[in-house]
Amino acid sequence: MDTPATSSLEIRQTEPLAIVSFVLSLCGWFGFAFLAWIPAIVCGHIARSKIRVAGNLQGDSFAVSGLVISYIGLALCAVMLVLFLGFFGMVVHQSAPHMPQIQIQLPSPPHP
Repeated sequence: MDTPATSSLEIRQTEPLAIVSFVLSLCGWFGFAFLAWIPAIVCGHIARSKIRVAGNLQGDSFAVSGLVISYIGLALCAVMLVLFLGFFGMVVHQSAPHMPQIQIQLPSPPHP
């Protein structure tokens, strides 16, 4: 029995989670920030792990791109949140009327 000749070129599959990570990271920039970036990070790390273990999968660049894009998006959101809260706190502090200090005088005890 003859065995079919194998080609020296191996067909390597792309890890689907790597593509999912990349697509979700891009979706995060179009209004789905936390709903897309956090799953993109999870999928990217799982995809990179599967690619390393299997050895015959490709798509590491998709996974890394998804991770980088998602981490940058989350970092920018964190910076914007800190700036917003700081600005909001400053506005509230400056616009609030200053409260006068109230002094409470307790009655003195009766003399014997």
